[in-house]
Amino acid sequence: MRRLDVSRRQLFESVERAALASLPSKDYEFAEWRLARVSTDYHVEFKIFFIRYRTTSFASKSI
Repeated sequence: MRRLDVSRRQLFESVERAALASLPSKDYEFAEWRLARVSTDYHVEFKIFFIRYRTTSFASKSI
């Protein structure tokens, strides 16, 4: 950087390196959350699939 008379690498090493945290031990797992409604035949639609919901007490209710 011209105004500071240091390179970007030197600036990173002196200022930001200490603030970095280590990588988490567990991998990131993507999850997609959506509201769904259990149909009267106890199925839930997800994208192009129909998945049977195992509990009958949620029929016609939002989950």
